[in-house]
Amino acid sequence: MSKFSVQGKCTDKRNTKMCGTESAREFCLGDVQVTPGAQYFLSKNCVSMWDLLPRYVLGDWGDVDKPAWHKADEAVRNVERIHAEYQLDDGERILIVTNPADANNERGNTILLLQKDYWMLDCPTTAH
Repeated sequence: MSKFSVQGKCTDKRNTKMCGTESAREFCLGDVQVTPGAQYFLSKNCVSMWDLLPRYVLGDWGDVDKPAWHKADEAVRNVERIHAEYQLDDGERILIVTNPADANNERGNTILLLQKDYWMLDCPTTAH
């Protein structure tokens, strides 16, 4: 997988997490995952996650209305779930969601998924 960096300081000493700064509040993406559905539509539209993630970490929340934009800015400042949406050329919407910080104030993960799959983020996982 490609490594990508943007200006900013990251708490990950190995420098493998992409970080962004918004309103003087830094956040790291943690582990980045792409669902199969999101990967399909990204590929179909000749878009890479690396086209969207730089916008995201720099505080460009994509194709959302003003209330959603302000909510994302607040989520960064308050260390809550960050949510952005980007419309692809075919009309499909890709979401990027970074989960809230854990007890160590680090982001657990970021996922790119389809809008219709957002409900899965709140489902409990079970070990098999």
